[in-house]
Amino acid sequence: MSHIINLKKQKESFSKKMDSSLSTPTQLEWSAPEFEYYPKDKNWLIISGLIASFFLFSALWQKNFLLGVMAVLVFFCLNVFGYKKPRLFKFTLNSEGIKIKEKMFLFKDLKSFWIFESSPKRIIFQTKSIFNPHLQIPLGNQDPKVVRSFLKKHLPEKEQKESFLDYLAQRIGY
Repeated sequence: MSHIINLKKQKESFSKKMDSSLSTPTQLEWSAPEFEYYPKDKNWLIISGLIASFFLFSALWQKNFLLGVMAVLVFFCLNVFGYKKPRLFKFTLNSEGIKIKEKMFLFKDLKSFWIFESSPKRIIFQTKSIFNPHLQIPLGNQDPKVVRSFLKKHLPEKEQKESFLDYLAQRIGY
């Protein structure tokens, strides 16, 4: 019985070690799914099919065949990508930039960042690219405070609003 460990004291010493080590991380790594997956039941398929059918029949009634083709394509794409399971990606933040799997995004090509701490937790980078102005990275179980303190050393933090499409996709479970 002489080998009893006081977990409370160990927790306090561990948190003190963590606090001192969090001040200057040189690299952060985490894994997270590439996007937030929302399970879909048969109702999702039925409702999207009814909406697509409405557009298809109204397009045929108006003799607008292009709209009919678009309705079928949108229905097909929404359901193919809606049921797709996310892949697990590895993210690495270092002094040069952020690495996603094997692709490196340098800090010199990024303008600013903003961290959304609501569910799902994610970082939005504003890039210098005209064609892809935003880069969205899921944080997974990474602590947003640690990521923020690391990124502030390399990029300015600039508040960004959640896009309407992101908000809508979360609301309908896409």
